[in-house]
Amino acid sequence: MKFWMKLCWALLVVSIFPTWLLSRYASSSFHHFTRKVQEEQMAQTGRWVGKLFRDVSSDAEREAVLSAHAEDSGRRLRFFTAEGKLIYDSGEKEDLFFDQNRDVTKAIATAKYAARWWVTPDRGRLYYFSSVPVFDADGDLLGVAQVIEHTGRITKALIRLHAYQKSGLLWVASGSLLFAIVFSLLLTRKLRQLRWAARAFAQAGTTDGFEMRGRDEVAELAGGFLEMAEQLKVKQRYNREFVQTTLHELKTPLTAMHGAADILKTRDQLPEKDRKRFSENIQIQSDRLLHLVKELETLTSLEEELPAEHPGKVAMGPMIFSMLERNRHAFQNQIEFRGGEIQTEVKVDPARIEQVLINLLQNADRYHCGEKGLRVLLSEGEQGLRLAVEDDGPGISEPDPMRIFERYFSTVPRNENLVYGRGLGLAIVKRIVEHYGGEVFAENRRDGGAVVGCILGISD
Repeated sequence: MKFWMKLCWALLVVSIFPTWLLSRYASSSFHHFTRKVQEEQMAQTGRWVGKLFRDVSSDAEREAVLSAHAEDSGRRLRFFTAEGKLIYDSGEKEDLFFDQNRDVTKAIATAKYAARWWVTPDRGRLYYFSSVPVFDADGDLLGVAQVIEHTGRITKALIRLHAYQKSGLLWVASGSLLFAIVFSLLLTRKLRQLRWAARAFAQAGTTDGFEMRGRDEVAELAGGFLEMAEQLKVKQRYNREFVQTTLHELKTPLTAMHGAADILKTRDQLPEKDRKRFSENIQIQSDRLLHLVKELETLTSLEEELPAEHPGKVAMGPMIFSMLERNRHAFQNQIEFRGGEIQTEVKVDPARIEQVLINLLQNADRYHCGEKGLRVLLSEGEQGLRLAVEDDGPGISEPDPMRIFERYFSTVPRNENLVYGRGLGLAIVKRIVEHYGGEVFAENRRDGGAVVGCILGISD
């Protein structure tokens, strides 16, 4: 069931149920109130009958007054002596009908007001009985005045009330249903627009023409959707460019290898010198291809998720010193290290930090052209441990130095002899550093060259 239909039913139930409860309560209250009023009126009539028997001595006069009142009011009036003898009855005698007059017996026994109700055997009518004790001037019990009245008038009023109740509920239900439909359609209009926009984006990858104004939650949701769609577009474009660049990077060495292999295969009389040159070219290009594939594999695994590592705390200074001692021979330039005395511990995997350090040094080693060697600087600040690699190369020509951490980004053209990298090493550095909650940085030095590195948080 669609959301707007569920909302419609919910609004209908919420509007009808309280109305039904209220009408039931009103009906019950009306019934209780009218019966209380009727009982009070009957008690007043009983007191009037008792006063009439006490003050008027003429039987004929009393009977005339009582008969007239009984005919006008529709009530049945009776009077019993203190011994329980019936001496006046405005209606016909029906012993079974009055159920042995328990209210009269109680009023005589207790000298207090008594009342009861009784339903006819066919359950067609409900009667009320009200018995009021009557006392003479000396306070002695003179008798009991009994008033009998059925609930016909109340029943008719209740029947009319129930009819009005049903009619009112029908009108309320109709109005509530109409209101619920209109309100739910208006309320879900923006949600339907957002659903259509989501479907259009899923099918065509575009949100052109979709706009939602307002400050409500749905408008905020639409804004979040548009932001997500834009980020997905950027991600898709970024992935397409990544694939295209990767294909180009793979195509270059493969083309060179294919050409060299074709020459070696088709030219049998090729001089040994040329044969050796083409073979070396195949080896160089295959090494280049293997290096590129290895970097792509590393970057892909890092982009998906770093392995579930359980790093321990290591002292950063001695760890960097040991890494440099193991890898000095892999670089063309000398390396100077400052900060080996720092014993501050960080919670990292040493193998990953070694990969970060090597990639930073390889990047600096390619561009370094000064007489001094490379400088690895480790320092401690408020943000954490700062690991930086300085070189005396041409610097970063890009206005935004942080772009060097993008995949395949390079500030100078690459040649076929791997003088420059493939633009993946620093992207790997960034991914590893961010995995440990750190951040990377890159900037040009005032006196020439560049400084590239990272900042790692200190373990508690």
